[in-house]
Amino acid sequence: MLKILVNVKTPEKIYAFVLALKRITLTLMKTANGGYVIQHCVKLFPPAYQKVILDEVAKNCINIATDKYGSPIIQKCLGHVDQGQAIFLLVKEIIVNAAVLAEDQYGEINKTQWVGGKWTNEVVMAPSATVSKLNNIVK
Repeated sequence: MLKILVNVKTPEKIYAFVLALKRITLTLMKTANGGYVIQHCVKLFPPAYQKVILDEVAKNCINIATDKYGSPIIQKCLGHVDQGQAIFLLVKEIIVNAAVLAEDQYGEINKTQWVGGKWTNEVVMAPSATVSKLNNIVK
């Protein structure tokens, strides 16, 4: 799959690849090699496409964050994106589910890393325009 990823350069190809990837994101995130593919997509693709992938991860946040392979891949993915709309939903889900994540050996890593981490203040104490954007994402 990484060989395919190297050849995905045009917006049309990236869009088609991300749509296909969206259907299997949960499965990929729970395997070492699959998580590596997701991580590279987040690293290489523009923010609009990162958002599609990370929103899918956010929808399955607890399932992925409490998985042996999924937990570190979430951390690596978050390390490849800048603050912005692509990251809000995932960080919000980690914060909202902090109590559940704290009870799991793998989830605890993500909760510790991101609750009180570099994006928490922006998500929790964001200016009203950012809060409005966040609310629109959540709806």
